Amino acid sequence: MEVLPLGMIAALVGILTGSVLGLAARFGGFGTLSALRAAIELGDQRRVRLWGIVCGTAVIATFMLDGMGLVSIAATPWHSQAWVPVASVAGGIFFGYGMALAGSCGFEALVRVGAGDLRALVIVAIIGVSASALQTGPLSGLRALLVPEKAAVMPQGAAHWLAGEIPLSPFFFACLIGALMIAPALAYAPLRQSPGRILWGMAVGLAVAFCLAATTWLNGRTGGAVPVDGPGFGLPLGKAILYLMAPADIGAMLAAGLVAGVLAGAIAGAVFRGFFRAHHAEANPSLGRMAAGAVMMGIGAGLALGDPVGQGVSGMATLAWSAPVMILSCLAGCFLGRRWLLDYDYRDPNAQEFDGAWETDAA
Repeated sequence: MEVLPLGMIAALVGILTGSVLGLAARFGGFGTLSALRAAIELGDQRRVRLWGIVCGTAVIATFMLDGMGLVSIAATPWHSQAWVPVASVAGGIFFGYGMALAGSCGFEALVRVGAGDLRALVIVAIIGVSASALQTGPLSGLRALLVPEKAAVMPQGAAHWLAGEIPLSPFFFACLIGALMIAPALAYAPLRQSPGRILWGMAVGLAVAFCLAATTWLNGRTGGAVPVDGPGFGLPLGKAILYLMAPADIGAMLAAGLVAGVLAGAIAGAVFRGFFRAHHAEANPSLGRMAAGAVMMGIGAGLALGDPVGQGVSGMATLAWSAPVMILSCLAGCFLGRRWLLDYDYRDPNAQEFDGAWETDAA
């Protein structure tokens, strides 16, 4: 007999995982668009290179648990379905362009909400609804028509492909690739001088592996009601909204726990560091641009089966082919979106205050 109902366990898994990500955003500087802006506008590469720590740790931990039978990489959405490259490219470009327009991705929008920025709720809600409409809602038939889904005959990733070509285990190649991700991060002296960031990056990577292991366990005990998955902020945002409005399944409880955990971690970090302050959506005249960007991000996440966290960290933890393709496409889309804003000389009197919310440097 289970000590706790499986639905409650699913919610707790989401809360624990999300809390680590939310705290890492505030204390470790973990983020997506914020990392790019810090590197490009401030010349500070610590946040960008931190992704090497995050992904490298997640890769090694995930494949170690897979070798122990605690994670089923083959059952994750990036490996159980045949990879459709055009979906990853199109979804990534859509997401990146929308991220540039909105000034935030879904994860960072949640972190902003945790700091009292109520305007970011617009981004969170629209991404969730848009992604859900395309993946599981009324537009799912259109997505299936444009991007037919077929079951994969083998895991769709680099480590398993290399293991098929060279008689060594996938874990060996995962350790090698993970080390290659971590090395450039540690080669950057300013990041080495911020051990707190490194520890938070490792914590995020381990949290992703924990989520994959926990959902593997839940998947076997719920008859597949809980998919084997890592944290992401596309479709899970829609499931979390559904959880608040209708009788929710266990999968929605996991998503709701993930969202609640990020908010809890972000709030705790914002209060501790003195960032918490209230904003109002009415005060931002760029609400239309934010909404348009959020719709594009929802569509992009629906096409690519994940956002930069869902693909770039969770998918990367399994070394899925789709992960780097989606991330590179997202970067291209973000570049195009930023160029569009510059070409049209967009000016928003409140943009500095809103966009400044990304600055969460750890001490």
